[in-house]
Amino acid sequence: AALLHARRATEIEPQSPLPIYVLCYALVKAGQFAEAEAVVSKWRQIASETYVAPFFIAMCEAAVGKKERAVELLEVALHENSAWILWLASEPKLDFMRDFEPFVDLVRRAGLPTERRST
Repeated sequence: AALLHARRATEIEPQSPLPIYVLCYALVKAGQFAEAEAVVSKWRQIASETYVAPFFIAMCEAAVGKKERAVELLEVALHENSAWILWLASEPKLDFMRDFEPFVDLVRRAGLPTERRST
């Protein structure tokens, strides 16, 4: 059901990167890794031609397990003073990166707690 809703969100907002990264995570969870990689590839191309907030491309890269590339893009987002950086401390989709030292360092430099707190 989550994959169906993620696909529908991208149909409604096809140029918005937020539902795109959610779709990437849903595809990976559903075992459709090749399709998730294709979505990321498409958005890499779009970002090479027009501005796409690096945070969203980073989230797509993280979804397909590209931790290093995700951190590189999150670094750009941090330097751009992106408001989306605030999500690094609480976004459950990034829990798998919480023991990845470059990510932990980035979160720390952003002035955020390095351990996600449950609400």
